[in-house]
Amino acid sequence: SKRITGALIFQMAANITIAINFGLTNGLSGAIVCIIGSIQTLTLFIMRRKDKEPKWWLLLIFLAAYISASVFTFNYWFDILSAIAAVTFAVAVMQKNPANYRIIMLINSCLWLIFDFCAGSYGAIVTHTVILISIIAGMVKNDIKKEIAE
Repeated sequence: SKRITGALIFQMAANITIAINFGLTNGLSGAIVCIIGSIQTLTLFIMRRKDKEPKWWLLLIFLAAYISASVFTFNYWFDILSAIAAVTFAVAVMQKNPANYRIIMLINSCLWLIFDFCAGSYGAIVTHTVILISIIAGMVKNDIKKEIAE
């Protein structure tokens, strides 16, 4: 869907920006998983532009990459949050249904906000807060109002 494709572009840009921010603070594990997230979103964007649905084996490859990166960069207790957030992200961007995407990304954003506070990554706090507000607004506009109308 066009909405998912647009969300992927936005998510890729956010991941790159946040990866840079994490790289400059105590968030190496977050930086690495955000870079992998950018690669995953670019891959999915290209596939969907060619009208090809991503295969679930691709999800397994990215999950392995996220978990491996998290293990190798583990330094602080809160690095486990970036690993869990990466897994939720990997599942979210594979969704065909925008409502499912928003629900999973709501969880993802909350995990990242906790990580941001723990890592002292204030730029990421601002970015993830904007993303969280955007997700909630999308849920209200596209999911809750639709349910009320039905």
